[in-house]
Amino acid sequence: MSDKDKGEKSIKVIYFSGKSAGWRVWNRKFMARANRIGYKKILEGKSTIPSQTEYETAEAKDTKDRTNDDKMTSDNYRLNEKAYEDLLLSIDGETKTGKVAFNLVDNAVTTANPEGDSKIAWDRLINKYAPKTAPSYIQLKNYLF
Repeated sequence: MSDKDKGEKSIKVIYFSGKSAGWRVWNRKFMARANRIGYKKILEGKSTIPSQTEYETAEAKDTKDRTNDDKMTSDNYRLNEKAYEDLLLSIDGETKTGKVAFNLVDNAVTTANPEGDSKIAWDRLINKYAPKTAPSYIQLKNYLF
């Protein structure tokens, strides 16, 4: 059992159905979790996601030779991994609407981050599901109240 497996006995998932009507509640819950776990700034773009190469370079250094920048590179890369994994796990990929949402996240990979970029995934979800027009806001308000 790896150190990663030892620390996490179960995974708490906040499911998103992929339906616009459920976006507001899921978004708020997911961001609350993101804040608690530490990757909210990654999703908001306030912290930079290093490339896989930058991460591997920082990790290859001897512990005593690592700078604060190296530590931040490692930390932010791991937070991106966690955020991306949580996004993938939270989407119900069994339904038609869930598959759309899942594909938005699943395809959020880059050359720099072939294992996934949580910021790109998050932005894609916002662009798809967050209300953008007055009628959308009114429809959402009527649904909620």
